[in-house]
Amino acid sequence: MLIEIDNYAYKNQKSIGVRLEDLKNYPKKTIPALCQWMGIEENESLYEMTMQGKKWWGDPTSSDHLTDGMNPFGKISINRTIGSILSKNDQFILRTFFYPFSARFGYHDKNLEQFKNDLQTIRPMIDQMFDFEKVIKERTSDETNNFMNSGSYVYLRSILKDRWNVLNEFHTYPNMIQPLKIN
Repeated sequence: MLIEIDNYAYKNQKSIGVRLEDLKNYPKKTIPALCQWMGIEENESLYEMTMQGKKWWGDPTSSDHLTDGMNPFGKISINRTIGSILSKNDQFILRTFFYPFSARFGYHDKNLEQFKNDLQTIRPMIDQMFDFEKVIKERTSDETNNFMNSGSYVYLRSILKDRWNVLNEFHTYPNMIQPLKIN
């Protein structure tokens, strides 16, 4: 998502972002707004888990299947416990990278000065292993040097450094997608 957050195509094409929380919590407001934006007629089939007349029963391998597997507007996916995968440190780093998106989409209040401070704080942190990576390394019994030289580790760092440079220069992501306006 960090790569696609400001894809240039959003600037020159008709595009919009829809918050999953709005779709799940307010489908009777969100779907009509999306239909209006798309210029299509609202239809009851948009509120069902179907495609081309076939019913989607959910992914039986998902831990959410028994609870929300057949409910298109089930809330388990948006009500997860924060911290079940990422530590507070990891969350801080990623929250900083996603700040422009989060502020634009109404997840957080805008605070540009705090964002600039956080951005400077995370720069040296992205050169270090994240806590979730330490867990992966421990579970795989891999050596630290091997892990830090792996393609996925190096690729993630290259993306984070590129994104950090963009944020440091512009304090946002240029060409970032706009949120759907819901009445």
